Amino acid sequence: MPYNQNIPQPTDQLSQSQADLLNNFQAIYTLIGVNHTQFNAGNQGTHAFVEMPVQNPVPVTVGNEVGLYCQLSTLTGNPELVFSHQNGTGIVEFTSSTQALLAGWSKIPSGILFKWGQVSINPGANTVVFPVNATTPAFANAFNVQLTPLGGVGSTYNIYLTTLNNLQFTVASNAGAPITIHYFVTGN
Repeated sequence: MPYNQNIPQPTDQLSQSQADLLNNFQAIYTLIGVNHTQFNAGNQGTHAFVEMPVQNPVPVTVGNEVGLYCQLSTLTGNPELVFSHQNGTGIVEFTSSTQALLAGWSKIPSGILFKWGQVSINPGANTVVFPVNATTPAFANAFNVQLTPLGGVGSTYNIYLTTLNNLQFTVASNAGAPITIHYFVTGN
């Protein structure tokens, strides 16, 4: 029997309401057990994890309140965690790519955008274009690039950055053959 908020009534006899009361206590125990530790556990009162359904319509906070909820991202099309400032004055989406670890992106609440990837470059100058599409944001400004060559043991060559903008960077190599590099770009 499901939870019944209308019991016991003032006229109910305990012996007649006992089954209903027991059902209510069992329903409450089951409710608390979803994503929480149970009453009789050593760490009662804590969450096992937090699970948030997608909110539609998006909740609006009022003065002196902030919100943390899940909504479908206009950027990724996936459910994403969102922080809302008081009075709904600003929304910060905790968004990242769902790509493999070797290539992807992440945007943190401060607005800083990170992109990383792995590319093969030839000897001489090579242009690497940042991926941008409906689910991958563009840089307004790119600030820094870290380059890491993946050379074999005993390989000796130089790689260096020659240009950087919000769309791409150019990297040069004096290696005698194509090499693979990892890049990590910081911007906003």
